Amino acid sequence: KIDSTLILKPTSFDYGKSGSVEFNVDGCQIIKENIRILNHPEAVIALNGNKITVSNLPAGTYTLQVTSSPDDNHNAVTVNTTITVNRVDSSISLTSISFDYGQIGSSNVNVVGGSVLRSNIQVLNNPNANINIYDNIISVSGLDAGSYTLQVTTTPDNNHKSVTKTIGVTVNEIASDVIFVNKPLSFDYGGSDSTSLVLTGCSVDLNNIKVIGAQANIALKNNEITVSGLDAGSY
Repeated sequence: KIDSTLILKPTSFDYGKSGSVEFNVDGCQIIKENIRILNHPEAVIALNGNKITVSNLPAGTYTLQVTSSPDDNHNAVTVNTTITVNRVDSSISLTSISFDYGQIGSSNVNVVGGSVLRSNIQVLNNPNANINIYDNIISVSGLDAGSYTLQVTTTPDNNHKSVTKTIGVTVNEIASDVIFVNKPLSFDYGGSDSTSLVLTGCSVDLNNIKVIGAQANIALKNNEITVSGLDAGSY
């Protein structure tokens, strides 16, 4: 007797899919019971024609071992070949963020094949932004009104590769506010009266202060307005 001939070709495929190994034989046949992935009984193996299909393996490199079932004129042989299961990209979905200045915006995050760590989240070119992640929600605050880019990079598991995704962050302007502390103003002809201002989100310029319908003397100092030079009447 002489040895039977069994030729196997190595293969590779992506995690979550299956791969096929083609083989050629002489003086033997191949039966499913004589095919295995060394040290990985969880592998799913199928035999169809001259193809062995393998699936259900984590990313990594494995040894496929096949032993021939010879005819009466040949000996059995055992042949190994390599199977490589490739890591695939993890995936991440984010919802866009829009919020008013002074508030907090948030984005729902969903990751397949990994997770997201706080250290891998940033508002580009804004290191002082306040960012937190809890229960698959990213929150952002501490930004001036404007448009920004949030960048998130996944931390993959053993079967996946890291990916990076960006979304837009919009911080909306809010209305400024002016409060007159002393109102209304009241003074005698030839005199004056003043009111302090409480300003929120703004400043006041003297050129933007006027008494409607009259020419008045107006002074502004340290957010206090003083009005004089008016005839008797209501303004």
